[in-house]
Amino acid sequence: MSFPLPGFPDDVFAPVRSELESMITSVCEAVDAGTAAHTLEAGLFRQLLQLGHRLFESFLTLSGPGDAGARLALEDGRIVKRLTARPRPYRNLFGEYQIARFVYGQREGQKLEAIPLDAQLQLPEACTSYL
Repeated sequence: MSFPLPGFPDDVFAPVRSELESMITSVCEAVDAGTAAHTLEAGLFRQLLQLGHRLFESFLTLSGPGDAGARLALEDGRIVKRLTARPRPYRNLFGEYQIARFVYGQREGQKLEAIPLDAQLQLPEACTSYL
């Protein structure tokens, strides 16, 4: 099964394709074996959550770390510099993640002035998804 996506590296989605093919095989095997519907449903649900987790990881990978360069001009005209990258915990329907992202401010230890990736993805301030 191949779905080339222009502009996106194919290897990002390879694990997702493999899991999807495995799920399709599970359905076919369940039909052949006469598996009870509720048994298949429970297995598919677990697999769908794992698939969602992988797809969301792919989304984060493709979104990048939010690198706006060594310096960033804020709306008020001030210039801030890129500081040490900081991971951010995030939890959604599919599980937990550590999002690697660049942050901007005047200097280490002071207030962060901008986090481009958080703004781009419209992430909540809390570590949990809006859902």
